[in-house]
Amino acid sequence: MAPVYLDCNASTPIEPEVLQSLVGALREVGNPHADHGHGRAQRERLEAARHAVAAAFGRAAPLVSFTSGATESIDLAHGGLRDHLKRMERRHIVTTAVEHRAVASAVERLRQGGFEVSVVGCDAQGRVDAAELLDRVRADTGLVSMMHVNNETGAVLPIAQVARGLVGHEAYLHVDASQSAGKLQAPLTDSRLDLISLSGHKLHAPVGIGALVLSERAAAALTPRLTGAFASDPRRPGTPSAPLAEALAVALRLAARDGDARRAVWERHRQGVLRTVAALGARVVGPDDGLANVVSVELPGLDAEVARMLVADLVEVGTGSACHASRAPSHVLLAMGRSARQAACVLRFSWCHLTPDVPWEEVVQRLGPHCVVDDSQRGRLASARRVAQVGV
Repeated sequence: MAPVYLDCNASTPIEPEVLQSLVGALREVGNPHADHGHGRAQRERLEAARHAVAAAFGRAAPLVSFTSGATESIDLAHGGLRDHLKRMERRHIVTTAVEHRAVASAVERLRQGGFEVSVVGCDAQGRVDAAELLDRVRADTGLVSMMHVNNETGAVLPIAQVARGLVGHEAYLHVDASQSAGKLQAPLTDSRLDLISLSGHKLHAPVGIGALVLSERAAAALTPRLTGAFASDPRRPGTPSAPLAEALAVALRLAARDGDARRAVWERHRQGVLRTVAALGARVVGPDDGLANVVSVELPGLDAEVARMLVADLVEVGTGSACHASRAPSHVLLAMGRSARQAACVLRFSWCHLTPDVPWEEVVQRLGPHCVVDDSQRGRLASARRVAQVGV
């Protein structure tokens, strides 16, 4: 039997209806820039997808640029604003210590180009305080860039509070919505959000499609990052993939339609993880009120890479951000106050509504003997493991 895939924050399985749509669209030939029947059909498909994605964020269709994914969207947001911010003498950026490397790298490139950067920390659960962030905003702040949901801990960052606090300020607000689009959608319709990055493969669409959703003023300020024929999108030249754009639109539509049912499945899997945490004498790394499709677990005295190998035939799990796979400790966990050694003992379990039942009792049996616990814990853990085995 194949191991259960529990790394959905790295990439989700494609939703069957999305796959069906994609395969059907890929059978159709035509360049959306061509002025003939096949070209017009592809252009109509592309623009219908653009309208649908825009509507999910409360925007007009011209404010959506399709990209290859969130990394490109983030690069377009940051790099595309650079020249405008320099002209406006707004060379100060506010960001957080828990951002994905895609945002951190984009901000670092601006810093190397002469921008000043203020980094807001987090508490021990990975939460960022909106008031502290807003206190860092200055008269010359040109950009505030923050994620919505953390990919490692599920912590929800206060984008609504930050958006309200920036009303009347000229700073652009960029939100990395890679882990929240289609999951925690309502806050993403706030008109004060100027740039929203999302990635299809985080919400059950294929790898290779994403979008940057803009406000009107951000769209007017943005400079393209690529050169070439502009055609349908002045911000992103080249021939867009109408089938991939449609797949992203379908994925967002299904997420809105099936949200309640999906959340119920997330919670069921979360309870299985929490029983496993108790049975192993481990602890949850992150907030209790985070998004319910991910839990990071610090194993007592057991290296995460060793743990992953011990259960590799049962479950496939992550050990941090899949986009930064290395033995370097997670910068998110370090920002939360974990030591490098503690960070090395953290496994990330993430799932979705398509995740099948997980053999948690077998996971406990494999990992339990390798977890280092003191004598005072042993009786409690024996009881917790009996509970884990019966699944109650």
